[in-house]
Amino acid sequence: MRRVLETGELVCVSLLPLLATLSLYLPSGLASPLRLLTLLLVLDGVVRLVRGPRLRTSPMFLGTLAIGVCFAVFGVIATFRFPESTDLVNFGHVGFMVLLMVALSVVGRRRVILVGLIAGWFVAGLACAGVGVWESVTGRHLSVNLPGAAYGRAADA
Repeated sequence: MRRVLETGELVCVSLLPLLATLSLYLPSGLASPLRLLTLLLVLDGVVRLVRGPRLRTSPMFLGTLAIGVCFAVFGVIATFRFPESTDLVNFGHVGFMVLLMVALSVVGRRRVILVGLIAGWFVAGLACAGVGVWESVTGRHLSVNLPGAAYGRAADA
């Protein structure tokens, strides 16, 4: 059973960069594949924290928690300083990012997880390059790629 869970962690961590890269083109909202994968990794991290009290005092976990606290403190300061540009959606994005950082600090303690993450970024780069080449060759942009479409219109003008 433990081997199955470790393999599942590896698959999830390896898919993470690809889903993060392609999240612009995939369904958005709370049920987006990236957020569902993040929640799955957070659940796995919580289970590991409950089972292994040593993890709660690891420098990696405490450092990641400190970074999360910094994000929260500066987010609150920015809310008071720039109330007109504060959006709750941005807090949701940052919250998911901090949850993912904390989950990866707990789950990613093995070398194979790091290798899987690097391989995932390589595959994500290839996928992104494929989309970019397709958009450049055809002159068409995917409907949700607003920056690409704006860049294409600027080049046509």
